Amino acid sequence: MISDINCNVNFAAKGVDMNEPILPVSMPRGYGGVGIIWNTNINHLIRPLDDGSEKIQCIELENSVRRILVVSVYLPSNGSKNHQIEYQECIDELHEICQKYISTHHIIIGGDINEDLNAGKPTNQRKEYLKKFIK
Repeated sequence: MISDINCNVNFAAKGVDMNEPILPVSMPRGYGGVGIIWNTNINHLIRPLDDGSEKIQCIELENSVRRILVVSVYLPSNGSKNHQIEYQECIDELHEICQKYISTHHIIIGGDINEDLNAGKPTNQRKEYLKKFIK
């Protein structure tokens, strides 16, 4: 674990295969996950949240002004047969989380969105769905 490498950090993490009904010793290497790492000096300000599926990890950071929601996301790549549906479902899930916290928290989203938003690149359904979410 990360704390074995550096005892001054803590984390909240999920793996995309964490809900597989396979014993950990028999499980193939995972192909993705999300995590948020912070210094143990601020443990008293951090609260890991249950919101999100195995591709979304959320924590709440308390401060004196307004709470902060930090979201780490791993959006599906376009390698699977159902990548469009899976991508949109994850974006919809992100949208629900944002709606839940928008009035009480500042929201920071980071991670791997598996899409290039560069204006010079050709557009596709995934990119348009992501742009719609961002707006």
